Amino acid sequence: MLSTGDFELAVTSRGKTVLDLEWLNFAPADYRFEYVVLYRENTYHPDINQWNIREIGNAPKCSLEGLKPAKLHFIRVAIWEDARAGIIGNMTETISVETRRTEFCIHMGEYFNVGQHVINDCEEKCTCLPTGEFECYPLCEMQGVPEVEEGCHIIPGENCCDFKVSCTVGGVSCLVDDVTYPHGSEFEHNCQQCTCSHGQVECHFPEECQEMEATPECPYPNKVEVEGQCCPEWHCADLDDDACHYEMQRYEEGQYFSSENCGLCQCHGAAGVRCPPKCPPVLMMQPSLECPDPEIRKEGCCDTIHCNYANLSLPQLIGRMFARSYSPVTLTVSFEASPLSEETEVPLYREYEILFANTSDTQLSWNRRLVQPVDVRIRQDRPQRDQPSSSPSPSSSSYSDPLDPLTRDSAIVVGERVYITLSGVDPNTTYFVKVNPLLAGTPYHESLMDGELPAHAAGAASSTTVVVKTMPLDNVSSCFYEGKQLLHGQLAKETCRESCRCDLGKVSCVSTCPTEQVVVARSRSCPQPRLEQVQDSCCRQWKCYPSATDCLYSDIILSSGQSMRRACDLCTCRNGTVSCSSQCEDVQVPPRPSCVLTNITGHCCPQWTCPIENHPPYGVKTSIDIYLDGKCPNDTFNFIHDLKKDLVHQMTIVCNENRSPGLTNYCNNLQINVQCDSHTKLMSSRSHRKRQASSVISNNSLTAADSETGGRINAQILLFANFSQESPAELTEELLQSAALQLMARLNRSVHVQLPSGQVVSVVKISSLPQISYVCDSGFAFERGQCVLSQVETSLVSRTSTGMEATDVTDTLAVLTWHRLSDKTLAQISNLMVVHRRHGELDWIPSIPLEPHRSTYLLRALEAGQVYDARLVASMTWPEHSRWVMAEVEVETLRQSEFQTGPTLSIIKVPVSSDYASVYWDKIPEELASTVLAIEIRWRESKDKIYTFSQKLHDVHQCVAHIPALTEDTAYTAEVRLLLKSGSTANSGLIHFVTKSRERTFEDVIVVACVSCALSFLVVAALAVGIVMWRRRKAQGSAVGFINHTFGVQPDKKREINAVANSGAI
Repeated sequence: MLSTGDFELAVTSRGKTVLDLEWLNFAPADYRFEYVVLYRENTYHPDINQWNIREIGNAPKCSLEGLKPAKLHFIRVAIWEDARAGIIGNMTETISVETRRTEFCIHMGEYFNVGQHVINDCEEKCTCLPTGEFECYPLCEMQGVPEVEEGCHIIPGENCCDFKVSCTVGGVSCLVDDVTYPHGSEFEHNCQQCTCSHGQVECHFPEECQEMEATPECPYPNKVEVEGQCCPEWHCADLDDDACHYEMQRYEEGQYFSSENCGLCQCHGAAGVRCPPKCPPVLMMQPSLECPDPEIRKEGCCDTIHCNYANLSLPQLIGRMFARSYSPVTLTVSFEASPLSEETEVPLYREYEILFANTSDTQLSWNRRLVQPVDVRIRQDRPQRDQPSSSPSPSSSSYSDPLDPLTRDSAIVVGERVYITLSGVDPNTTYFVKVNPLLAGTPYHESLMDGELPAHAAGAASSTTVVVKTMPLDNVSSCFYEGKQLLHGQLAKETCRESCRCDLGKVSCVSTCPTEQVVVARSRSCPQPRLEQVQDSCCRQWKCYPSATDCLYSDIILSSGQSMRRACDLCTCRNGTVSCSSQCEDVQVPPRPSCVLTNITGHCCPQWTCPIENHPPYGVKTSIDIYLDGKCPNDTFNFIHDLKKDLVHQMTIVCNENRSPGLTNYCNNLQINVQCDSHTKLMSSRSHRKRQASSVISNNSLTAADSETGGRINAQILLFANFSQESPAELTEELLQSAALQLMARLNRSVHVQLPSGQVVSVVKISSLPQISYVCDSGFAFERGQCVLSQVETSLVSRTSTGMEATDVTDTLAVLTWHRLSDKTLAQISNLMVVHRRHGELDWIPSIPLEPHRSTYLLRALEAGQVYDARLVASMTWPEHSRWVMAEVEVETLRQSEFQTGPTLSIIKVPVSSDYASVYWDKIPEELASTVLAIEIRWRESKDKIYTFSQKLHDVHQCVAHIPALTEDTAYTAEVRLLLKSGSTANSGLIHFVTKSRERTFEDVIVVACVSCALSFLVVAALAVGIVMWRRRKAQGSAVGFINHTFGVQPDKKREINAVANSGAI
C-alpha cells in the first residue's frame, strides 16, 4: 500500500505479524540519530504521546515485527527534533493497514477454525478470533465457593454450571398431584418454578415473565392468564393498542397515510408510526436542452427540480408532484390525483405512462412503463387476482413497512396522493422523469394501447419533467435486494429450498435441499428408506421404515428379537410386534416399619421412602495398624492360629495389669478376626453380646506383599467399646484410649510369632493412633451428636464470591488483593491458587499453592502493554469437584513509554563534555527502593543496535552516574534501568546526547609541533643510512664478474645436478 503524501510512505504486509515500511529519506545531512516509527492499533489518536514509538535505524526502510494479526494499524515515520528531551520533529503522513488474518487458533495442540467455539475447562466459552486469539466469556454467571452446612458437600449437576448441595440429613417431603418431592428439590408445576422446603411448596413464575409496572399513562395494569401460555399478559384498560396519533390525526393499526411533507407513513399500533427518512437536500443542475429552465419547487413536499415548459400546464390532473429515491435501484414519483368516478364502490384511477432517461445519455433513450394506481387499502384487503391487471404486482398482497412499496415496483394511492415506484435503474445516477396522464379516446392513448410510440412523442402530452438522483450503494461490492442493502457475503434470503447471498454486487443462490441429492442405501438400521415430504418443510426428507419382521417403536426401528427400555418397561420386537413388560420389582416387605412406596422424580419405579430415624451412639472405636516382617507362609491356618494366640495373650496381660473393671470386661468379650493373602478367614470368639454394657471386638486383617521374596505382613486391629450406665461416654473413651496405647506399647516389643517353617516374625512398625470415633447401627451415620439414618437430599447451591482487584500495576508486575475469606469458607478450603494468562489465550499459568488465609499475591514476569486475565481458585476438601473459581480480574500492564514517564525514575539533567557525560535522576521513593536490587546504566553509539558498555550501582539511593571514555563529537544513546528483586526491570527510557568537540589550546599546538619535528628528523636519518648501505653493496658487487644462481635443481641417476634455470652473465 502506497500513500499519496510527500514522503511516499509505503507499507507491505508480510505474513500475519510483520509489516515492511519504506519512505523517502527526509533526514537532514547532519542528522546523527535514528528514524522512529510511531504506530497505534485499531484507533487513530491526534496526540502523538498516545502512540507507540520504536527506533528502527537510519535507513529509510524497516520491518515492524511482533504485531497482532487481523488488526488495523496507523503508522507514521519521524525524526527526533531534540532526542535528549524526547521531542519528535518532522513526520510523514499517516498510513493505515490491516495485518493479515489467521485461519485458525491453536490450543493444547488442537486447531480451531476462526469462529469456532470451545468450552474451556467447563468454566468459560471461548471463540477463535481472526487475530489467532480466543475471546472468552464465563460459562456460569456465579463465581465463588458455595455456602454449605455441616455434613453437606457439593455434587455436579447435568451441565457445567449446575451444582447442588448433597446432605445426609432428612427433611419433610412434599406431595403435589400424587407426586412426592424430597425436601430441597426443585420442580416445575403448571409452568411455575417450585421448591419443596420442609413440607411446604413455594412457587413463582420464571424470570422472563416480567410484571408490568404502574405508570401515569397506565395506572391500573391488569394480569390476564392466557391458556397454553406460560407467562401471563398485562393489559392497560385505558391504552388503545390499535390506534396511532400522528400530526393531530388518529389512524388505525396498519393504515397508510400521507404526512404533511407528503411522506408515506403507516400505523403500527403500540409500536408507533413509521415514516420514510427525511427529504434529502437537492442541488441545482445546469440548464440543458432537455431542461432549459430548471427550478427547485417547494410545494410542501420534498424539494424537486422541475423543468418548466411555457406551453404545458396540467394542474387539474397532476398536482404537488415530487420525485426522490428511497433505494439505490428505484426511483419514486408522487403527485395528487382524484378517482375517475366517485360514485362507484371501488374507486378507479386513470392510467399513467412513466418515461425516464439517464441525464448523461447523449441520445436520451427513454424507458417507458404503463401503470394504473390502486388504492392501498384495496391491495391489502383483496387477493391479487381481483386487482386490475394493469397495475404492477408486488411480491405480496400487503406491505408490512412503509418503505416496502417505495423500494420495489408499485403504483398505489393513499388518500388523494399517488406513489409510483420504478425499479431497474442504476445506483447514484441522475434521471429525467416524465408523467403522462393517459386520456381515453385520444390518438395518443390509442397508439399507446396498440404498443406503438410515435416519434418525438415522449414530451407531447407530459405533465412536466422532473430530475431525480438515485441513492448510492454503501459499498461497490454491496447488493440491493428487496429494499435492503447487503454487504458482500451477507445473507439475502434463505428459504427451505435455497439460500441467497450477496456476492460482489450480485445476489447468487444455492440449493438448501441436499437431502434430495443424496440416496440413502438400505441397512440394518434403515431397512426401507423413503424420500417423503415432511410437514412444515418444503424439502423432502429421507425416512426409514421397518421390514416385515422388524418393528417401528417410538420412531426407532427394532430388529426382530431386539429390545429397548421405555421408562420402566422393557420392550421387545418379535416378528413385527412389540411387547413390553414392567421391570419394577414387586416388593411387598418394607425395609423397616413405617416406610411407604412413593413415586419420586427421576425414578421410574416406586421407591421406598422412610421417616428419619436416629439414636444415640452405642459406643466408640479405634484402630491400630501394625506391620510385621516376612511373608505369609503356605500354611496359613497354623500361622493365623499362632498370631491370634499371641494377640489374645498380649491383650490379657494389658487387662491384668490394669485393675479397671472396664478393661477386664474388654478381655472377657474379646473377638479377633485374622485374614492372610490365602483368603482363608478364621473367626475366633470367646463371647459377644450385642449392645452389652461393655465389650471389646478386635478385628485383625493380614495381607502379604512380595510372596516370592521377603516382604512385609500388614495387620489392622479394631477395638470397640460400648457405653453403659457403669461406663458412660467420657469414661469409656478414656478407658479405650488407655487400653489402645498400652496394647501398642506391648505389641511394639513383645510380638514374636514362630512360623511352621521355623521363621520368627516380629513387629517392625506401628502407626500412630487414629481418632476415637462413635459406633452406630448399620446404615446410620454419626452427624451432629446423633446416629442418623443416611438419606440424600439435594438443594440449590448458594455460592459466595470474594472481590479481587489489581493494584500497583507496572509494565511487568501487578499486585492482586482480595477480601479475607470467612471462617465458614476457610473450613472447606485446603489451599488457594492464583492462575493467570494473556487475554485471548486459553492455557492458565498456576502459582504455587497458597495458604487459605492469604489475601494478596504478586504477579511477576508480565509483558508491557498487555492485557491479562487472573483468577483466584480454591481447592476444596469435598470428594467431588474440588476446584472452584473464587474471583476474576483483568490486568492491563503499562506500556514501556507509560512506565518510563512515571514517577519511579525521572531523568533530571544530562551534562555533556567532549569525553564524558553525567546522568542525574530523582531519588527513588523508599517504597520502591525496597524492591530494587541495583541500578544499571548502559550506553552505545547511536549508530549501533546493541548496548556495548554498562555499569552497575549497588547503592539504590544514588542519584547520578558518570559515563567515561567517550569519543568527541559523537551521538550516543543511553538508558538507566532498575534491576528489581523480582527479576524484572524498569527502564527510564532512551537518553540521547552528543559529545562536544574538543577545543585546541596553545599547549596542544606546541606538543603537536614537537612530535612532528622529531618524526621528520627520524625519517631523514633513516634515508641517509639507507643510501650509505646501498653504495657499499654496489662497490662490493663490481669486483665479481660472474654469479651462478641455480633454481629448481633435481638429482639424476648419477647423483649429478642438472640446472633447470640458467644464469646469465653481467
